[in-house]
This record gives sequence, structure tokens and C-alpha cells, in this order.
Amino acid sequence: MTEPTILDLLTEHLPAAGFVKAVLSGPLDRSGSPWIKITIRKVELQRGTVLQVARFDGRKVDTKSVDTDDPLIGEIGLLRFRHLTIHLLDAVIEARVTKKGKVLSSTTPAQTQISTEHDRQKARLVAENAPFLEALGLASGGSVKPTGQRKYRQINEFLKAVLGAPDIESVLAETPVRVVDFGCGNAYLTFALYHYLREVRGLPCEVLGVDRDVALMQRANERASQLGWTGLRFAPGNIGDALVETAPHIVVALHACDTATDDVLARTVGWKSPLVLVSPCCHHDVQRQLKISSAPSDYSSMVRKGLLKERLGDVLTDSFRCDLLGLLGYQSEVIEFISLEHTAKNLMIRAHHTGRLPASEQVEQYTSLRDQWNVEPYLERVLSPELAPILASRGVGPISTE
Repeated sequence: MTEPTILDLLTEHLPAAGFVKAVLSGPLDRSGSPWIKITIRKVELQRGTVLQVARFDGRKVDTKSVDTDDPLIGEIGLLRFRHLTIHLLDAVIEARVTKKGKVLSSTTPAQTQISTEHDRQKARLVAENAPFLEALGLASGGSVKPTGQRKYRQINEFLKAVLGAPDIESVLAETPVRVVDFGCGNAYLTFALYHYLREVRGLPCEVLGVDRDVALMQRANERASQLGWTGLRFAPGNIGDALVETAPHIVVALHACDTATDDVLARTVGWKSPLVLVSPCCHHDVQRQLKISSAPSDYSSMVRKGLLKERLGDVLTDSFRCDLLGLLGYQSEVIEFISLEHTAKNLMIRAHHTGRLPASEQVEQYTSLRDQWNVEPYLERVLSPELAPILASRGVGPISTE
């Protein structure tokens, strides 16, 4: 008997009365198609029930409303994707193609009713009745408390940032998906990520939260045990020496202070983890190095003013981080992962590993910015073994700030 394919599953459930939507992602072959994600959703219009097809190529979305027998549906069915999620009224079907070409699928009961109204409100990635929210004290009786609303919104925005990462479905296709969250604190986001991966997506996963606060880690382990979440655990420790037995696929660190963010990035590079998300907190190291005498003449007035110097240090530090990640095979971007009304520290560096060797222009861009300001980024120091041959290839070396 022939094993079902992604195409078989799609064509089987698309005409079903209980079909709500299907999401195809993680293209296996882009030679014949620019699309990296396709969503097919049943919607109710005045002319009747149609399928809304949204195709995303990495920059823009092409959306069309078509009938179920439209040729476009047949064309989509022939495209090769790694991951398929089918939402039915009473179940969610998850299917993925392994590296050996085998299709693995699982079916879980639907947690919430999905509306087919054309202008429906966007559903939260974490429902208010998720059990972990009550275990963490954010919800009661299936509803988020007024005092927990801000954290609840932050949880959902964080998950959007994770799911918005390039090639995220390829990362989630790993078995099990391994995640490390450094400086997790009360672990609201750690619990949320595990909930989404395991309970919503049904993915095998191992999530580790690390923080120096022993009491917090003990309490988090107790809560995970109460929820029956065997794949979620917490351990006390520092970023640099925390025991991580197997390299993670996703590394997270939100609001790691000063050079702690750099320590997280250094461990990520050492592991060659596919995805890292860090939200820097403060940037004292570069700020301390900024001096009027060594600043470029056009910018010396900015260094004289305390607040401007502080903001300048923030921008320079994160620019250095992105440039250095680029030299080591990562493509990075800086995004706002939550609005300023929730926290002033709302910027996030999101980077995924491409393995590409840096172009000579990238090396020159980094060293030129570093030398202009006569500073030595901490991240360059901790990554010196990896960076030395790359910088030497352009005839440059580390700068001395003494």
C-alpha cells in the first residue's frame, strides 16, 4: 500500500464539509515556484462559499478568492512543501516530510472554533483558556485576568516573532524541536513556546529554561510537572556555563543585560543553531568606550550629551551584533516585537543561520564602523577564534582601545 503524500492529504480534506483552512509551508523545491507559504481558507461571501488563497513569496502576499474547482487549486496541489497543517471544524491535522522523504502526520482535537467570516478578527496564538496561563496565575476560569492582559499580549506577540522568522517551518520540522531560553525569569514566554509547539502544533519538543535564580527555576519545574509537561524543564545557571547537552534549534534571550546578550549570541554561533531571538536590555559596554576624543568629528557633539551618548551606544552595539552575525553565516534583522506601551526595550534581533560565507564588503563594513568609533565590541572578543581567520583574510585584526 502506497504511503500518503502531502498532496494526498490536501486533496482528501479540501472538499470536506468540515474544512476550515490549510497551510502549506517550507518549500522543498523553489525552482518552479516563488511561493514559500500558501494558505487556503474557506470563507463565506455574498455569492456563496469560496476558497481564499493567500500566497506569500517572502515579500508580499498574493490573495485570490476562487471556487473549489478553480485550476489554481490543482496547481497548488502539485507544488512540493515540507509542512502541511489542515484545520477542520473538529480536528487539526499536522503533516511533515522528513529528510528521508517520509510523510509523518498526526491528528489532534481542535481547541477553538475557527470562524469562516471574511473579516473575522485574528485569533490569538494562545487561547485564553490555555491551562498553563492559569498555572502561571495569569488567568482564572478560562479567562485572562485584567492584571494579566499585558503579559498575555506580550506572549502572543513573542510567538508571532518566532513564527515570523524566515524558514521557520524547516526549523520546526526537526524532531524533536530543541529550544533553550536563557535568562527566562518567571518563564511566561518559555511556557508559552512549549504550549504552542506541543499542544497547538503537536510537535515533539524539548524546551529548557535557564536562569540564575534557583528559586524561580524550582518553582517553574513544579509548574511544568503539575501540567504534565515532561518535555519542559528548567535549570539554574549562567549563560556561559549552563549545561546544554544537545545543540538547540532555537535560542531565546529576552532582556539579557549588557554583554549577557553577546554571551547568548556566542553560544548560538558555537552551536550553529538555526534560529536565535534576542531582545537586548542595556548596552553599557560600548557606551563606556565612547569618548569625545575618539569619536568621528561629525558626531562628537552626540558623545558630549549623556542621553544621546546612551542612545548612540544602543544603536552601535546592535549594529555591531548584526554585522558580526553576518560574518559568521547568519542573516539578521531588527524588529519591534511588542509596542512601546508594554516596554521601552521592545527591539529584537532575529537571526537565522544560512551558512553563507561573508562577502568582502561585509567585512569592510564592520571593520570600518568599528574603527571609526575606536571601540572594541565585546561580541568580537568572545568570538575571536571564529572571527580571526575572516578578519585576517581582509588584512585586518582586532582593534586595541588601550
